[in-house]
Amino acid sequence: MKSLNDDLLVKVIIGEATEEETRQVNEWLAADTGNRKYFTGLQKTWEASALLKTGQEIDVDKAWADFRARTAPFKPQKRRWWMAAAAAVLLVSGVWIWWSGTETRELTYTAENFIKTDTLPDGSTVTLNQNAVLKYSGSTSGKKYREVTLQGEAFFHVQPDSSRPFIISTGETRITVLGTSFNVKTKGRKTEVIVESGLVQVENARQMARVKPGEKITSDSLHLEKQPVKDEFHRYYRTGKLVCNDTPLQELVMNLNEIYGVNIEIENPALGQEKINTVFDHLPLQDILRVISETLHLKVIQTPDKIILR
Repeated sequence: MKSLNDDLLVKVIIGEATEEETRQVNEWLAADTGNRKYFTGLQKTWEASALLKTGQEIDVDKAWADFRARTAPFKPQKRRWWMAAAAAVLLVSGVWIWWSGTETRELTYTAENFIKTDTLPDGSTVTLNQNAVLKYSGSTSGKKYREVTLQGEAFFHVQPDSSRPFIISTGETRITVLGTSFNVKTKGRKTEVIVESGLVQVENARQMARVKPGEKITSDSLHLEKQPVKDEFHRYYRTGKLVCNDTPLQELVMNLNEIYGVNIEIENPALGQEKINTVFDHLPLQDILRVISETLHLKVIQTPDKIILR
């Protein structure tokens, strides 16, 4: 996919992009990991610029040139108003590093209409799905634990530190880890945790359980339910791939409805048990429906408010 203009990427970062522009950027991000890395670097620079005090006198052209040289393969663009703020980050980075290591603070990370990857102050990384909000409280030293609160869905790769456990609160559920990678998804009062490496402890008001790789646990205020992970759909927002291994059609449809924000209905319940074996790699919904239709020999009927599989 062709490269995108930095001005368009920044419009998405600051929430001023149109629906069509946001869709275009999301497709560009899903097409290549290099695109996501580029976008994340630009995003971090923009967010860091919020720390600047007004009234500073900065040689913007020189600072921006230095920034470009340090962050290759960023492409030269005509300098815009937002470049001044981004370039100025270079001039205050020393102050930021000192402050981040000595002060207690709360940081908020928000992903609106795009997927966002960030590195937390303790070195852990988090990938936020669209519309997720993460709050990090604590400092990089002197505190006995690292604590975040999450709304929405995120994938964590926690930096190991046995002296300071990493704790995630999702309202009804508390998740404690020392160093591992796992996916957390909140919806209403329920929380789903899928572990990819390490060991995770999940607890609510009444129960506690430990979850290991290949296991999934669902929690609310009263119950914990653990079971094996049967699919890889939770990775879609990070990889752009929908992997189907003997996946029932009804399960695939449930995920398509959530991912694409549509209403797909299976007319015949028996059809929902038909199995799909394929990988949908960065495909638009219409192409996925076409493959399903050809594979299972069914009709796709589009109406104004839903899609019917018959």
